[in-house]
Amino acid sequence: MSLENQFSQTPSLLLLHLFFKAVSAFLVGIIMALIFHTFFDYSTFGFVFVGVVFAGLVLKFIGKSSLLTVFLFDVAFIFVLILLKAYIALAPDI
Repeated sequence: MSLENQFSQTPSLLLLHLFFKAVSAFLVGIIMALIFHTFFDYSTFGFVFVGVVFAGLVLKFIGKSSLLTVFLFDVAFIFVLILLKAYIALAPDI
């Protein structure tokens, strides 16, 4: 989103856009922190650190994206999570 386009939006649409990006980044950060916590079993500080790092990476990645692009990113991420859950449920115990 260019700077001119950002200021031409209504304030409510701009806040909705920022809120949607923040919620998406927060959810991805928490989910990735849970996954890494399961693998490495680190402390609370590590959990928060990994969550903030992944949330920051997602915000950097979707920073200039439109609302539709952020929505498609969320749908793709949910699809990957469903595939991961199906793999865990169907994988043989080792």
